[in-house]
Amino acid sequence: MNLLQFIRILLKNIVILFVVPIIMSILVFYLTRNESKLYTSETIIYTGIASGYNIESKGGDKVDFFATNNAFDNLINMIKSRETLEKDSISLLAQNLMLDKPVSKYISYNSYNELQQLVPQNIKQVVDKTSFEKTYNNLLKIKNSNEQNFVYELINYNHPHYSFNAISKINVRRIQSSDLLQISYKTDDPGICMQTLILVTKCFSENYRMLKEVQTDDVIHYFEEQVARTSNNLKQSEDELLNFNKDNKIINYYEQTKYIAAKKEDLDVNILEIQMNYASAVNTLKELEKKLTDKDKIFLKSEEIIQKRNKLAAINSRISLTEIYNEDNNKENENLKKLKQEADLLQKHLQDDVSQLYLYGHSREGIPLQELLSQWLTYSIKKEENKSSLDVLFKRKNEFGAIYSQFAPLGATMKRIERKIGVTENEYLELLHSLTLAKLKQQNVQLSSTLKVVDPPFFPLKPQASKRKILVVVAGLMGFIIVLITLVLREYFDSSIKTADRMFDKTNIPLAGIFPFINIKDKNIDNNYLSNRMIELISQNIKKNLDKNYKKDIQNSFIVLIFSTKNKDGKTYIGKLITDKFREFGENAYFLNYCQSSDKSYNQNLHQDDACYIIDNEFFKINSFEHLLLTNNISLNKYYKYIFIEIPSIINNLYPADLVKDASLSLLITRSNRAWSKADTYALDVYKEISNNKIESVLNGVDLEQLESIIGEIPKKRSFLRKQIKKLLLFKKNL
Repeated sequence: MNLLQFIRILLKNIVILFVVPIIMSILVFYLTRNESKLYTSETIIYTGIASGYNIESKGGDKVDFFATNNAFDNLINMIKSRETLEKDSISLLAQNLMLDKPVSKYISYNSYNELQQLVPQNIKQVVDKTSFEKTYNNLLKIKNSNEQNFVYELINYNHPHYSFNAISKINVRRIQSSDLLQISYKTDDPGICMQTLILVTKCFSENYRMLKEVQTDDVIHYFEEQVARTSNNLKQSEDELLNFNKDNKIINYYEQTKYIAAKKEDLDVNILEIQMNYASAVNTLKELEKKLTDKDKIFLKSEEIIQKRNKLAAINSRISLTEIYNEDNNKENENLKKLKQEADLLQKHLQDDVSQLYLYGHSREGIPLQELLSQWLTYSIKKEENKSSLDVLFKRKNEFGAIYSQFAPLGATMKRIERKIGVTENEYLELLHSLTLAKLKQQNVQLSSTLKVVDPPFFPLKPQASKRKILVVVAGLMGFIIVLITLVLREYFDSSIKTADRMFDKTNIPLAGIFPFINIKDKNIDNNYLSNRMIELISQNIKKNLDKNYKKDIQNSFIVLIFSTKNKDGKTYIGKLITDKFREFGENAYFLNYCQSSDKSYNQNLHQDDACYIIDNEFFKINSFEHLLLTNNISLNKYYKYIFIEIPSIINNLYPADLVKDASLSLLITRSNRAWSKADTYALDVYKEISNNKIESVLNGVDLEQLESIIGEIPKKRSFLRKQIKKLLLFKKNL
């Protein structure tokens, strides 16, 4: 479809294109005659969600856009929640019922009177005009009592002021990327419009604050219980450790065990050293005694010397024992000094007794006896000292073994108690930290959950501009667009043959020509010229086809069968026009039509070279043109070069195959305004096979615009404006 065709469709349907939009505009104008005036009010609330400062704020904190958008979505959904809007509805109803007379700030005169007439007496009786809270609670109690009371029905039906559906039309949006929320509402009463916004803001602010506080209160209560439990467990564990230390007389277990281990190591080293000294002294004494004479040995083993030596050994043992058990004291005590003095004195007496042997002179080997006795005394004293020290040290070592046996199991038990204390203490500290954070969050919520009204709702004085004019215009435009789309779609999905190109695509038969649809009422078109010109072209193409395919000196007549696949395609009309045109060409042409009965009255209006044959049950048996004439008692008075025979539609009737086969040419007549079906295709294919494809077609009833592709510009009267528009659409300089 090109632009010119589109314009032609519009012009052809110009009446409906304008009538339908006008009707729709009038209908909308009538339906909106009682349109209510709407008043709009709005309020702006600061939330502080995105950029507000709070206890948890830190310098340089990045904004979490996802969390911010989520918080705003939660807040908006809370505002538009059913609970909030129902509370607002009941609050608005309670507020208006408490009025003794209409106050424009709260409700208009008409709305007040309608409310008073609507509310039953039992509802008015629960109104306490001195207390809004009592009135609200009474109405809420009635609403929750069942589903068949006045308040419940008022909220859940379609009342324009108090129903949930009406108040849910409240509009909530975030102003760009700020912390501000804009809430707007429109209704037909300015007072109710403003009060609805005031009550909605109050209701959802309280709900928002309570929801935030309840969340933190539950968390704090949980952590307080857990902190108390872990604190009690920690105290019990610490008391268990304290009692354990008291029972086992432990001051500092780890320092004590460390000290004992170190002293035991020193003791072992000391024992080893003294054992070595003792063994050395014993061996040395044995060697010295070998060098003494028997008399010297007897003297050294005298009772007095032995007693003094044993006494000296006992004193040295006491000195060693005193030094071991008083090792933490840096100064020697008085007892230790006396023991050492006594040991020195006793050692001096032994030295004097031994010195008496100096008088004997020399030993067996000739060694001076004084030197030998001096060594013997020295090592004898060392032997006794070391022996005494070993006795004391071995006793001390046994004491260390007993201490180890006592401290070994105490360490494991203490470790278990300390580990228990550590786990409990960590749990306590973690819970205490969580409790601190929860309390911090609670304080933050208390500070940030208070929403601030920046711009309170205002009382609207002027109603909104009516959209009635716009609706009327839109209705007209929609009507025009709907009709236009319908026409375009109808044209696009039109399955009729319509054009010569479609005719050829569907039949695959060469086109002899097209014949236009003649509109007698259109006086601007020369219909006689158009019909005559198109019949001339059709006749010319038929004659050219016959002259081309047959010898010119042929003596037999050219038989042209005129047929159609269905009835009422214009075969008779087109056939007569073609026959008449051939006669105008100076040719002898004969037209043979068919009729359904033997009534010969039809032949009275025929041309002298025209005739009519009868269709009966034996018609399909006709095998030639002569047989057809003979069967109908028709005789030709002269020779006819062109004989046009019309046969009935090939889908609805039987036709003589031999006659079709012997015909010089078959002419298919088809209306342009009908659809081509599979039955048409099947019937035509059979006909093609019989006629050996000696067929041409004529498309009948074509729109005049289709003729321009054949004869050029259609002669008709056009205004100057129309000529210029067409020239512009066709991109022509001259028309």
